[in-house]
Amino acid sequence: MCQPQPPPLPRRVLLVEDSTLFGRLLKGKLEQELGVETVWLKTFGECLERLDSGDTAFDAALLDLTLPDAPHGEIIDLVLSHGIPGIVFTGNVSDAQREAFWTKRIVDYILKQSECGLDLAVRQVKRIIANRDMGCLVVDDSKLYRKSIANLLRAHGYHVLEAASGREALAILQAQRDIKLVLVDYAMPEMDGVELTREIRRISRIDEQAVIGLSNSDDKSTPIRFLKNGANDYIKKPFEVEEFYCRVSLNIDMLSQFATIKELAYTDPLSGTANRRALFAAGQAALAQARQSHVPLTVAMIDIDRFKHVNDTFGHEAGDDVIRHLGACLRAHFPQDEHHIGRIGGEEFCVASPGRTVAQLLPAYEAFRRHVEDAVVATRGRCVGYTVSVGVSDAAEASFEDLLKEADTRLYRAKTAGRNRVIATPAP
Repeated sequence: MCQPQPPPLPRRVLLVEDSTLFGRLLKGKLEQELGVETVWLKTFGECLERLDSGDTAFDAALLDLTLPDAPHGEIIDLVLSHGIPGIVFTGNVSDAQREAFWTKRIVDYILKQSECGLDLAVRQVKRIIANRDMGCLVVDDSKLYRKSIANLLRAHGYHVLEAASGREALAILQAQRDIKLVLVDYAMPEMDGVELTREIRRISRIDEQAVIGLSNSDDKSTPIRFLKNGANDYIKKPFEVEEFYCRVSLNIDMLSQFATIKELAYTDPLSGTANRRALFAAGQAALAQARQSHVPLTVAMIDIDRFKHVNDTFGHEAGDDVIRHLGACLRAHFPQDEHHIGRIGGEEFCVASPGRTVAQLLPAYEAFRRHVEDAVVATRGRCVGYTVSVGVSDAAEASFEDLLKEADTRLYRAKTAGRNRVIATPAP
């Protein structure tokens, strides 16, 4: 059977709040809307005991500023000293208190009397959890300023890298593909921030990687130069910490919205693989790259055997479950960072594999076919077994459409030869 992916580690949130009503409401909202494990403690002493015991694996903490045994915000220093991003609840806030909060590097403060306080808290926790997988790069030749900005980002849970020059930044961006946000100082030797932004846009799109320009220059053309050369945003130094966080969050949200739109436009919702349009675009691009690099591109067509019988016998909902299962099996056997997987339509799928010949891939397709044959799909209280037929082609001078036709011809031969088999020999 297809080996399931190990479940992710559970997300955990620390809640320190002495109000029974407020604590119960917030804990329920976190667990219901985010599915996170919420550890609710009511005093500074309970929290100190818990953290001192070594239980510090929390993604975020929600902290009441005034606790019965710690009325002056001592809970903030305790929790932050264990590297846990903290969000503070307070009844009111003065300018001096705001400055103190940002000096301590909290994530945010939320007014308890605010009608949307609970929603804001949940939203901030959700953002912090998402930030764990979000790479940021800070580029500034001033070590002091670079570290200051990096620490602001780390307080929100971002994975932060640093570069002291434009050339160092470009090297990091080539090696680290998970970086979504680049903060670029303007005044740097050899390559200034505008030049670096221009170079970044040669390798990444504005909707895939956000660039925020930074400068203390009073020249009104500086922000315009950044934006005209591909920056998403600009912040003048020195800045208010709250403004910095708002700008960063807005740009990250923009990238997330773009990613969601792309996923909806290019992903088959049933199987979780690429849809037909996305597959053809990826396949044609992969073929062009393979030709340029003088490497093969192998294409396979996969079809569920007797799928109509599954639908007629078990119902269309069971048929949908089988397609979901097959999509998961394809992604497990052919990682999407190495192969392009898509649903052509109905029960038919395609896998395009750059840099691999038919001979190299045959063992993988045989293993995949056997795993599917041995699998059982639990659906609607029934157990459904199914098989697949596979046709594989790597015709050297073909277009992508021709490769699909060749693979489809071999798929047809697999069907007529008895199904549940892989055919990769040349068609007669």
